[in-house]
Amino acid sequence: MHIAAVIGAALLLGLATVAVNRQSALANSATWDESIYMALGRAALSGDASAQFADLGVAPLPVRAIWTRSVLEPLVVAPGDAAVFAERVNRARLRAIAIVAVPLVISLLLWTVRAQGALAGVTATAVVALSPNVIAHSSLATTDAAFALTFILSVVALIAYARVRSWSRSIALAAALGTALATKYSEIGRAHV
Repeated sequence: MHIAAVIGAALLLGLATVAVNRQSALANSATWDESIYMALGRAALSGDASAQFADLGVAPLPVRAIWTRSVLEPLVVAPGDAAVFAERVNRARLRAIAIVAVPLVISLLLWTVRAQGALAGVTATAVVALSPNVIAHSSLATTDAAFALTFILSVVALIAYARVRSWSRSIALAAALGTALATKYSEIGRAHV
């Protein structure tokens, strides 16, 4: 498969990711954790919310990346305004698709094409990108898909380091692992390194 075909596949998979995740995001009501992340995002915008993040055991990185001022505006709203709540959730989900779901698919594509060749890489990425489980999680404004993205990048960095050990690769691995663990605290207990 030619490089132009891989680029074309990347564009198609990126567009497919946006389309299926957008449809899923707009078709489903808010989850309980999205309301928590929304509240944490609002608290972070109004001041130091470190204690609130720590009390709930929530990693601030994906919350701050997804639940931004543009997603949460208007910041002052009468309590219980369901329309504003729904609009915020929809904007956050669309932002999550753009900054998490699409990079997740493109990262996976680049990694698998390099490791297994173009046809296998494109096929594997299509299977993952169109998996109902992946769509279900990457169409929400939560920390799960963000962890999947940072975990894949950590695995890529680990493989690169294992192949050729160098200071630059060890720094890249440390940064990737640190970012992954800063994305979802509940995964720290699963690390058996």
